[in-house]
Order: sequence, then C-alpha cells, then structure tokens
Amino acid sequence: MPTLDAHTLSVLSFLGLLPFIPFAGTQNLYNVFTATNKLKVNSVSFVLTGLLNVFTVYFLLKGHIGNAAYILVGFSSLLSILRIIVVILPYTAKIMSMPWYVFYKDVAHTLLCCIVNALISYAIIVSIDIHSWPVLIFCTLVVAVLSFFAEMWILLTPHERTRVFQLIRIKKADNHG
Repeated sequence: MPTLDAHTLSVLSFLGLLPFIPFAGTQNLYNVFTATNKLKVNSVSFVLTGLLNVFTVYFLLKGHIGNAAYILVGFSSLLSILRIIVVILPYTAKIMSMPWYVFYKDVAHTLLCCIVNALISYAIIVSIDIHSWPVLIFCTLVVAVLSFFAEMWILLTPHERTRVFQLIRIKKADNHG
C-alpha cells in the first residue's frame, strides 16, 4: 500500500497482528488437532469465520462505513480472536481431557505481559528523545531488559525465579573458572 502514510501502515500492521498478541502463548495448541487427528472442528470454524468475514466486510464496505483498509484488517482480526476464544481454546482443552477454561489463564498471562511491555516501552518513549539509531538501539535494549525481568516476575513462581538466577550464576562461574 505505497499510497498510505507510515502511521496508517503502523495501525494496519497492529490490527493485523492483534489476534497473535493475546494468543501467542497458545499458538502451539494448533498442533493438537493434527496430532490427535481431530481436524474437523478447527477446519469448519476456520471456513465459517472466513465466510462470515467476506460477507460482513462486503456489506460494511458497500455501506461505505469508515476507512476500508481498517475495516478489512480490523474485522478479520476480531473474528480470529472470537474464533480462538469461543472454539479453539475450549475444544483443544476437551481433546486433551482438561477443563474447558484451562488455557484462558495462559491468554491472561500473555495479555498482562503485553500490557506491561507496552507501558515500559511508552515510559521509555516519553522519557528519552529518540533522534538517532544508537539512541533507538539503546532504548530497545533497555525495554528488552526491563521487559524480561517484568515477565519473569509475572510468569514465574518465586522458586522458578530463584532457580533461573542460580543457573545464571552457575553458568557465569563456569565461564570465569
């Protein structure tokens, strides 16, 4: 889309990636369908969601509601999110003989991590004038390190965090000894 400005392209990229944000931690669940040879529900939900997307976007665009690019990308992402929440997560849990809600905790953790990472990034952006590549690289490294420790705090138990730091100390001692 060479005629669009950088901001519009950024928003469209974000909208397109939106279904991956809350479900990044559960992406490997799609392999369960293939491994168990239970492909029907996932496939049918995928086709139905696609058809619903085509028809809905067609009618939205025919009515000239809003910006066409935002509608195309945003509605497709919304349907993907709904499909994952309503069909994929509970069905995968059922296949694995687990409670239907078991994977929603992983989604909550992923969302929380994304929110924390966004807040850390925003704090850096408003605190530092990013005017050159070296400053951008420095800020990226700061965000990465802060996000790493924040996610360790969110995702790991105190025992797991202690174990990670023990492993780091052991590795560091091995490299110096």
